Amino acid sequence: MLNLIHKNILITGASSGIGKVTAIELAKMGANIFLAGRSIVKHEAVIKELYDINSKGNFVYLPLELANLDSVRSCAKLFLDFNQPLHILINNAGVYGEKGITQQGFEMHFGVNHLGHFLLTLLLLDRIKASAPSRILNLASGAHRYATQWDWEALQKPTKSMTTMTEYGVSKLSNILFTTELAEQLKDTDVLCLAIHPGIVKTDIWRHLPSVIQPLMNIVPILTPLEGTKNTLYGVTECPASEHGQFLTNCQRETPSILGQDAFLAKELWRRSLEWAGLNTTLV
Repeated sequence: MLNLIHKNILITGASSGIGKVTAIELAKMGANIFLAGRSIVKHEAVIKELYDINSKGNFVYLPLELANLDSVRSCAKLFLDFNQPLHILINNAGVYGEKGITQQGFEMHFGVNHLGHFLLTLLLLDRIKASAPSRILNLASGAHRYATQWDWEALQKPTKSMTTMTEYGVSKLSNILFTTELAEQLKDTDVLCLAIHPGIVKTDIWRHLPSVIQPLMNIVPILTPLEGTKNTLYGVTECPASEHGQFLTNCQRETPSILGQDAFLAKELWRRSLEWAGLNTTLV
């Protein structure tokens, strides 16, 4: 098991749900944690809990609005200005059911769940590589299987479907494709990249679920946030390097959908994401 004492971990969306419980469990293991997200009030309350758990730790809030790429750039700069190593990045934050477009004109789920995290990761990547051995975890989902086709134009239009499950599925498929290509880019480094499916977890992410669908949440097996952290914690502390670039469910490798295995699509998404995020194509 990886020793996390005094290791620096950055988690997005740690004010509640899986992210909060992940931060708590990692604080128990002695890690220093940077919590990046929208609400300073909620995150400061979590930080107080973390100091109660580990008074010798270092816990810092970083403002981050993933729907605004300018905010993502500011967040990355704030962290880099600390001149601290970054041993583990957990791209945990996500939205479901929030219709519309992001500040820069991308479908809300794609913009937040994929593009915001894509930019944050690549802006921090040099620091992550310099801190190796290190790890990058992208929280994906089994819901990526709802994305049965790929429409580039839809990624730059407002959310269309009533339930938003199609758009959510595309964003989670993007998390898997991003992990695949990132792992390829980093194959000669000591950075382990993983896509993580936490399971169907009872968190605030489902608060926008349409009322006609909400009864289904009482039928399917629902995990608690603590149960939902199991796969993330495995990825942080125990997962071997042989799983580099893989999609993990229940602490073991799972084969993604056909689209999730499309290496050409992964490379094209990488190329377009670099362009949309305003990054140099030779960054990695």
